[in-house]
Amino acid sequence: MMGSHSKYSKRYPMKYNKFNLAKNNKEKIINEYDNSILYNDFVVNSLLYIKKQYCIENHEVIATAIYFSDHGENVYDENDNVGHDYADVLPKANVEIPFIVWYSARYQSLYPNKLNIIYSNKNKPFITDNLFHAIIDINDITFKLFEPERSIFNKKYNSNRKRI
Repeated sequence: MMGSHSKYSKRYPMKYNKFNLAKNNKEKIINEYDNSILYNDFVVNSLLYIKKQYCIENHEVIATAIYFSDHGENVYDENDNVGHDYADVLPKANVEIPFIVWYSARYQSLYPNKLNIIYSNKNKPFITDNLFHAIIDINDITFKLFEPERSIFNKKYNSNRKRI
């Protein structure tokens, strides 16, 4: 899957061409981007649905899933540019990306304290450089190099730690 990279109209099947009324090229590009997001959301939702159904059928399964894009995309959000290649100033839309955390019912019953931490940290910034620590933590894996201050799923998470 190519995600929502330009050329956006090549990133979704025609049945996902739902946003198609445009007065000019700018609106056409925005619509094509929105269609690519619609299709991407369908794919992610389908994968999570399959995982959820598996966990329902196998109720002892402890499962988690994390989804995020590799980067955002500026589609006329902050300036008159489209894409993610910039020489000087990087628009927020390119680097501030949401992510989804999913967990099975069994996970919820076994780790209620972890869920409280997830909810309490949900609006804190996170950098994917810390993904390794977050995955280790959310899955309750013991690892001697684990740094809890780098996991958004940990009460010791430090969103203000110094970065290069």
